[in-house]
Amino acid sequence: MLAVGEAQARAGDPAAEPVFLAAERLARELGDAELVARAVLGRCGVGVTIVGLDTARAHALEEALELLGDGPPALRSRVLARLAIELYYAPGRARADPLSAEAVELARCAEDPDALLVALSSRHVALWTPDGLDDRLAVADEMIVLAGEHGRPEHELQGRNWLCADLWEAGQIDRFETEARVHARLATRLRLPNFMWYKPLWQASLAALRADWDRAERLIIQADQTGTDAGDRNAPLFAWGLRLAMRLARHQFADEDLKNAERHIRDSPASSAWRCMRCWFAAHAG
Repeated sequence: MLAVGEAQARAGDPAAEPVFLAAERLARELGDAELVARAVLGRCGVGVTIVGLDTARAHALEEALELLGDGPPALRSRVLARLAIELYYAPGRARADPLSAEAVELARCAEDPDALLVALSSRHVALWTPDGLDDRLAVADEMIVLAGEHGRPEHELQGRNWLCADLWEAGQIDRFETEARVHARLATRLRLPNFMWYKPLWQASLAALRADWDRAERLIIQADQTGTDAGDRNAPLFAWGLRLAMRLARHQFADEDLKNAERHIRDSPASSAWRCMRCWFAAHAG
């Protein structure tokens, strides 16, 4: 059942989650903590999607960690890493950093490259703060090198995904374009839906940066559809965000943008960022 769930998750099939839930129930009946942990990790999906706090998933990871006790350090590291990611938006934002650091330390001590790659990915998430860019770039580079050394192309793809995001934030657009092409080739080769939608999204971002609005819109539609089909909740969010940036760049402010900002201030775990956006919208609206 775990193998079936993994195959479905890699294919972007939403049927994966109920399969993992059923596997988790059976593992609990068997009293097998390691199988419980693997099933819970499977529920977390392929790649990383950070939209908000999923308390049920976080609780399942906490419980799996407790069941493992002093079990295999590599598996403990993977659960700690995923818990750090799931708690990124938890109130206070205080746990992701120590959990991810512990995951990295455990994986290094276990000398397990797969666990270390997962832990480094969680470390990248935990370092996602305004002053964490340089550290994130270093983590992404380490992931890419380590994955290449051990023949782990899927982990390399995640590392390159992080790297592209960091380079865009750093304003290193020339290098971003180069790395985005490498990412696209690897995503196409691996045929993982959760990563393939980034190619049109990033192409759309570049088109928007250069004021090629029509091309940007065509690519946004493609990215949104591809990502949504893969079950990635970031896809519609990123598509809307890019369209918003394009409207603001052209001074085409819409009242709906103000309403959306107010909704995000009320409901989003990133409400502080949306308060800044609210001020921007209000200025545009006069």
